[in-house]
Amino acid sequence: MELESAFKAASAAIEGKKGEAGVDGVGSLFDKIEGVKDLPGTVDLDALGQVKQGIEDVQGLLMKSIDDPSSLAPTGGCFAGCADWYGKKVSKKLLRLKDETCSFGDTFSEIVSDASGLMGDLSEAMSTAVPTVTGQVRELIALPQTLEEMASKLQVPADKLMSAVAAIDMKPVERSLDVNPMNAPLDSIAAIKASLSPLAAKAAKAADKISAFARKAPSRIRQAFDIAPCVPITSVAPPAMQQLLEAVKVLEKLDLDPLVNMLKQTSAALEGFDPEEVRRPITSLAETATTETQQLTDMVAKAKAAAGMGVQLQQGLQNVMKLF
Repeated sequence: MELESAFKAASAAIEGKKGEAGVDGVGSLFDKIEGVKDLPGTVDLDALGQVKQGIEDVQGLLMKSIDDPSSLAPTGGCFAGCADWYGKKVSKKLLRLKDETCSFGDTFSEIVSDASGLMGDLSEAMSTAVPTVTGQVRELIALPQTLEEMASKLQVPADKLMSAVAAIDMKPVERSLDVNPMNAPLDSIAAIKASLSPLAAKAAKAADKISAFARKAPSRIRQAFDIAPCVPITSVAPPAMQQLLEAVKVLEKLDLDPLVNMLKQTSAALEGFDPEEVRRPITSLAETATTETQQLTDMVAKAKAAAGMGVQLQQGLQNVMKLF
């Protein structure tokens, strides 16, 4: 049948243009991206928010202590007469701790803010943009097979051919040829890619700094209060020191590894992603496929019209026969 041959010819022509259009690597690229689509869900932003609050609490305690040096001295004993001198000495040492805490605290706040926004965009991209693009790409790449399957449905006995032609649905073909829906998602994925690597590096650096600070903070706090060598601070530990030691414990709970790993893995998956490397070959193949299927689309329309008339004529004859 001529229509069946037209389907097969269009299928073969489009299949032959895949290599020329350069679509071979597009599918594998998105397979790689889909492999990391669930990673944003592995990061607990609430936990990061709690640590952020803990860092702010440490900052608040340090600033309160520095603003009121008299509160830093142990109570009673020989310290009663030198509380002011002692407090100022401790305050000076704590000032350096406060500056460091504020520095990485600001950085951490930026990371949490940036990560929250980026992960929202990333989750949106992984749940909508990526499926939209991959669906479009795979549908177009599979078009030759779709046309072959449509051709096979026309391999029926002559008395059923009109019904088979009438049942032809060209909507999947038309949908695969319209590649415009992938443009906005491609651009959104590219924008996310540009932010991932810098944020991953920033988070990794911050994690190292905060981890090092958390390890050293307790000893540095004790050293800050150890002003009088003749009186071991452990024997007269002032309440302010105990409060600070308790407050810095929150930093020990800080674990940026899930965030850093998620950012690094997702960044690696998107490393070779260039929207034009997807858009250009897919658009080229879509244009070729549109040309190759234009005549086929016209033939199907005419065949369906003829089949429709044939079915109506057949039904009319059947109705007339019922009268006899």
